[in-house]
Amino acid sequence: EKVQHIGSTPPVRDSHSCVPVGDQLFIFGGSAGDTTSNDLYMFDFKLKKWLQPSTKGLTPPMRDGHACCLYKERYMVVYGGIDHEKIFSD
Repeated sequence: EKVQHIGSTPPVRDSHSCVPVGDQLFIFGGSAGDTTSNDLYMFDFKLKKWLQPSTKGLTPPMRDGHACCLYKERYMVVYGGIDHEKIFSD
């Protein structure tokens, strides 16, 4: 089922990571052709809207092909991936 939403959507990408948190869905990084990103977007299912939330702490470097998980119901942990020059094992 397609979810109708309000406003704009994140740029098209592949090889990103995604983690659900309650009524929200977070996507991080990924690539579009030769461009790799480290941006974070959140879809709020109650508001039916994409948002770009602020973050605390260090932002991981740009990457695609990585994994992520939710830690302690609060933290999105990103691991591995590549940035077209470097293979991450952080």
